[in-house]
Amino acid sequence: MIKRDIVLGRLDELLPELKRNYKVKEIGLFGSVVRNESKTG
Repeated sequence: MIKRDIVLGRLDELLPELKRNYKVKEIGLFGSVVRNESKTG
């Protein structure tokens, strides 16, 4: 039980980091799609 709480606490610390990384990737992907669209269009 204690271990689970530690893991959950750790996840709470890691989640913002993961979200930030995911956001950056998402924006990067979206940006490249927009760039490709504007190139072909």
